Amino acid sequence: LFEAGERVMEHWFDGYAMLLRIALAPGEPPLLSTRYVESEAYAAARAGEMRFAEFMTPQVAPGSGVLAIAKGMAALAAGDPTDNACVNVVRRDGQLQAMTETQRSWVELDPETLATRRKIPWEGDGVGQLSTAHAQRDPAGGGWINVGTSIAPPLWSQYSIFRLDDATPTKREVLATIPCADGAAPYWLHSFAVTRRKVVVIEQPAAYDVGAMLGLSQASHGSVDWKPERGTRLHVLDRSSGEVETRTVPAFFFFHIANAFDDAGGGVALDVCMFSDPQILTGLRLDSLTSDALARDLPRSRLTRITLPADGGAPTMAEVDDAKATGEFTDLPSIAPA
Repeated sequence: LFEAGERVMEHWFDGYAMLLRIALAPGEPPLLSTRYVESEAYAAARAGEMRFAEFMTPQVAPGSGVLAIAKGMAALAAGDPTDNACVNVVRRDGQLQAMTETQRSWVELDPETLATRRKIPWEGDGVGQLSTAHAQRDPAGGGWINVGTSIAPPLWSQYSIFRLDDATPTKREVLATIPCADGAAPYWLHSFAVTRRKVVVIEQPAAYDVGAMLGLSQASHGSVDWKPERGTRLHVLDRSSGEVETRTVPAFFFFHIANAFDDAGGGVALDVCMFSDPQILTGLRLDSLTSDALARDLPRSRLTRITLPADGGAPTMAEVDDAKATGEFTDLPSIAPA
């Protein structure tokens, strides 16, 4: 569903979440089931209202009146982002759960009927309004790791690396906090890397643009502004000491990390599906995807290994994929944890 009343979503990432279940049984034809996640955002859309901004579609249409703009600003100030759980589905705590990049979006689902049971009742440490939709099982066992983003302009925006223990699956325990490069406009964080010894947060210079999020202005790429002159910061948490080391490399853009591992020398390596810039965001707009010419001309990405030495030496980057086999496009990887 890409409509809410007279509003039409602008981006592939912004449709209201629909679940798909395929049941396979010996001697039986496949059984296909679909069901929408019963979020507040979806309920409002069914009633003809776009109640929340989505990732690339502002709540307020450009050119709207002062009252509509004030409503959007109030929602943003209240820290009340969308609960449209349209990005990922995981099995956690013996449950099926769906989420997007906000903490309030996490919901528990019935694995048989796909019905929405309840929102996850978070407790423990605060981690901000946002969190990645790609929480990962802790390779050390016994829980999950995720990263939250607190948007607190003008100076106090930060990232929080946190853990969810299997014994207390709704209680967040912050392992480390990292000040954003720009306290007024934190950078978009979609995924991260975790190993037994390290957590790596990649802070790419794609800054949230509040004006674009409210429909008041245009950012360079939808709701984010690309600032390559600032480089990409790699924050490495040593899980044993709690210390965070930060290194900067030339700017790149990414959605997903295919693999991460500790090396014998105490460093860490990660394989990133890497773009040179965020032009892919523009390429995934619905007006681009519905155009044959534009849909066939998406930006290229390469699987690139970033190695961070333990001695503080300069990070290295090397392409590790087969460009002929991938067509120079590598993303949406499947991850098989070691």
